[in-house]
Amino acid sequence: MKIFTARTGFLIAVLAMSVLICAALAPGPAGVKDQLRMNASAAASASSVTAVITPLPDEVSNGTWSTLDASSSNDTAGIITNYTWVITYKGVETTSFAKMEPIKFSDLGLYKIILTVTDDKGNSSAAFTAVYSILDSNGNSLPDWWEVKYFKNLNQAAAGDYDHDGYTNLQEYAAGTDPTVKNSRPGLMEELADNWMYLAVIAAAVVVALIILVSRMKRRQKADVKKKIEAALEIERALETDK
Repeated sequence: MKIFTARTGFLIAVLAMSVLICAALAPGPAGVKDQLRMNASAAASASSVTAVITPLPDEVSNGTWSTLDASSSNDTAGIITNYTWVITYKGVETTSFAKMEPIKFSDLGLYKIILTVTDDKGNSSAAFTAVYSILDSNGNSLPDWWEVKYFKNLNQAAAGDYDHDGYTNLQEYAAGTDPTVKNSRPGLMEELADNWMYLAVIAAAVVVALIILVSRMKRRQKADVKKKIEAALEIERALETDK
């Protein structure tokens, strides 16, 4: 004699599934829900912190002073309370804690720089950059290799103008131009590219001025034509009156 029929087994399965669904939908303990809510909040706020290093040059002459600047870092859900700089040179780490930190690239080689910012909620973000210090034995901000390449010596000053084109040796180095050959203007194309918005505004103003000028000229021409027609009509009326 069979105790369970197929129909009985089906009903038991349906009942068990209903129990599982009700258990899943039932509200959990307050502590668990609070913890889940806290975890979600923490995950959302973690993405609100952004560490930003103000761009540094890829290369500097050794002995050059620069500033590590984290003032562009931001946090949309909290307040940044800690700035940590870790500068690594030849495997040796140097740590400092400031939003802005002066740094001197005294030795030759690669400097790896990591900025970590942390807010009042414990969330953090990191940014990385690197600077390569090149040789400048006389400390004039011009790399030795560059001076030897163009001047064949280390006797020129950064403020000097070897080719007498109105631009200093330092400006020529920064622009990537030859300091021994007169140039129209070092870095002109770069400056035009950087200031294209101003050029666009000027161009737009010129176009508007031309449109206004042409419009006024057309109105003046129409007025002159009208006066000539009126004068001709007056002459015609006067001749008819004389007849």
